[in-house]
Formats: sequence, structure tokens, C-alpha cells
Amino acid sequence: MSITSLNAYQQGGPILGKLKDLWSRARGLADDPSLGYMGASMLPGIGEYTDLVEIGAGLQDRSPGRVGLGIAGLMLPFVGAAGLKKVGPKLKKALKEKKMVEDLEVGSPKRVAREAREARASASYERYDKLTRELDAIEEASPEYLYVTDRFMDHADAMDPHMNDLRLKEGTEEYWDYLYDNAIARAASSLDDVGLDINKLLGRIVY
Repeated sequence: MSITSLNAYQQGGPILGKLKDLWSRARGLADDPSLGYMGASMLPGIGEYTDLVEIGAGLQDRSPGRVGLGIAGLMLPFVGAAGLKKVGPKLKKALKEKKMVEDLEVGSPKRVAREAREARASASYERYDKLTRELDAIEEASPEYLYVTDRFMDHADAMDPHMNDLRLKEGTEEYWDYLYDNAIARAASSLDDVGLDINKLLGRIVY
């Protein structure tokens, strides 16, 4: 026996080579299934073979998703893994788009909840905006060195993780409520330093 024959025998011989070639071709068809392959995957016998190829490819790639597709193909009648792979993403996209349309419909629970959140956020903003305008007026009537309101600092504090651990999202009800409370605390402290009472100046109890 020649050295070449010995090496071939040691590596599995021509049979192993043919098996590897057969697997590579089967795997190539499974990786990018054509319409013909998808149609064949729905036929008895051939369908089970293509599903097993999908499971093998998933195991080879360590891909639970591909293994799951193969198992689903084996379990479902007249549906192969190849078809699920092609149709699945499109079906998922279509269902997602359908759900998005349903969520936009008047009276849908998600739309009602969103509109309620937006209404609360708008009311909170109006409350903060009214307060800051009142504080601006107090600041204008105060000595030059007295700073009563600072919208920039209110926003900066709301976004600073060291000052606020709530991870607020700008424009939400919680965000405007935080700015409102922050503005009151800042103004009350500044006014108190010069002997003024924010409650009396605003004409209502806020602090």
C-alpha cells in the first residue's frame, strides 16, 4: 500500500470524503434555500431529510434558532424548516405591522394608554412652564445678585445620573414633575437666603 493510500485510509478514505462533500452540498442548499428546495422540503421523506439537515447545521453552528426550526419542521405536517426560514421573518414582519396599525386605531388599548400618558405629560409641562414664568417675574423684581430660576440647571439635574437615579426620559410626565420640584426647591432656597417666602410670593403653598 502506497503512502498516499495510507494517508487516505488514515483520514477516513474516499467514503469519508464523499460524506463530507455530500454534507457540504446539503448544507449549502439549506443555508440559502431556493423555491425548489422549499417545495421539496414539504414532501414526505425529503422534508424530514431537509429538517434533519437544518438541525445538523444548527448544531454545527451552535445556533439554537436553526435547531428549533429543524425540530419545528419535523413536528409540523407539510411544513419544512426551509419554508419556515423564508416565510417566518416575513410573517413576523407582517404581524408586527398589523399590530402597529391596530395600535393606531382609535379606541385601541395601546393608543388610549399612549394618549393618556401624553395628556399627563402636557399637563405637567404646563404646570412647570407656569411656575418658571412666575419665578422669572419674581427674579426680575429681586436684587440683581439673586437667581430664582434656572431652566438649564433644572434640565441638567434631571439628566445627571449623579443627581437623579430615576433615569428620566425627556418630555415625560415624570420628567416635567422632576423639573417642577427641582425649580421650587432651588427658588425656595435662594429666596430664603434673603428672608423671602416663596409661598407668600406665589400666593399658594408650593414648598
